[in-house]
Amino acid sequence: MCNQDKTPLLDAITEFIETKPAYFRIPGHRLEHGISSKWTDKVGKEVFAYDVTETPFTDDLHSPEGAIEEAQELLSELYHADKSFFLVNGTTCGNEAMLLSAAFEGQEVMIARNAHKSAMMGLIMSGAKPVYVMPEILDEWGLQGGITSKQVRRTFEEHPKCRALFLVSPSYYGITSDLKAIADVCHEYGALLLVDEAHGVGVFGRDGRGVCDHFGLTDEVDLIMGTFSKSFASLGGFVAADSDTINWIRHTCRSYIFQASCTPASAAAALEALHIFQNEPERQENLWKITNYALKQFKEAGFEIGDTESPIIPLYVRDAAKTFEVTKLAFDKGVFINPVIPPACAPQDTLVRVALMATHTREQVDRCVSILVDSFKEAGVLK
Repeated sequence: MCNQDKTPLLDAITEFIETKPAYFRIPGHRLEHGISSKWTDKVGKEVFAYDVTETPFTDDLHSPEGAIEEAQELLSELYHADKSFFLVNGTTCGNEAMLLSAAFEGQEVMIARNAHKSAMMGLIMSGAKPVYVMPEILDEWGLQGGITSKQVRRTFEEHPKCRALFLVSPSYYGITSDLKAIADVCHEYGALLLVDEAHGVGVFGRDGRGVCDHFGLTDEVDLIMGTFSKSFASLGGFVAADSDTINWIRHTCRSYIFQASCTPASAAAALEALHIFQNEPERQENLWKITNYALKQFKEAGFEIGDTESPIIPLYVRDAAKTFEVTKLAFDKGVFINPVIPPACAPQDTLVRVALMATHTREQVDRCVSILVDSFKEAGVLK
């Protein structure tokens, strides 16, 4: 068992800073010396000293032997994986790397039609042929849901040579698929199961391990991709799988080979977030309490939110111009939300997205709902 309280990257950067090196390499601020006082007066100088690239102290992402290797071992143990590696470009790089590792040119890969655009880029780079599965439509809302095991089985019957299934769960609208039933079908047909957990890590499962852990399927999923830019509040991401698969990705996947090393400060921040997930479970409990409260408030206020099951709450607008209008109106009233428009969604499915955190309070949710009701009414979306 690894000691999950260790912070190898943070310790390595601190050790490096304490040597007080004469710095003649990137980044250009040279460990705080080239930073404008407009920045340092607000956030201090020390934070920039932790913004360093590869050094003998901070290890090399592409051939780790020290702090990065130790940090990746901690992540592997958490996800019950043989091996993990850190990414610089988060979800996009992870999805491309997974697909490049799963299929060769001409092979078929099953993929939900509303998958992230980075998955499409992975298919293009690999030369694999997509076999699309349309998400089920939720009759009550007229919205796209997840994909079902029946759909997966039917698609395998029509395309028995499908090499893998790429699945996003939870979806970008907070909807989860029945991973257990889907995994059983994939195993029956000898296909790989690749899961994009960008919105699940830090939210679902024990200590925030994600949807795969929530359903007890970590050992039955072939590749798990997560991002550090959401719950981890950092940059980059990771892929977890068996050792052979990870070594294959590291040596063959173009989206990974030619990326620069993850900044040690970003990796250290993500690792510290991991420790918080493990040592402060009350945060995850608070997140679900505030999520359930917010879901109830939005529904009672008349918002169209679909069947979301996560702290990522979609508020459908169904008009691109009004989506921007609602976003601006809410911002002017003190609420900052994300607009989602094409090509990230279909033209008829535009929305704004509310992302809840463990630190939000009921009072803040009430204020948010009240302002969004006014903004939606002003834009003519709510009556």
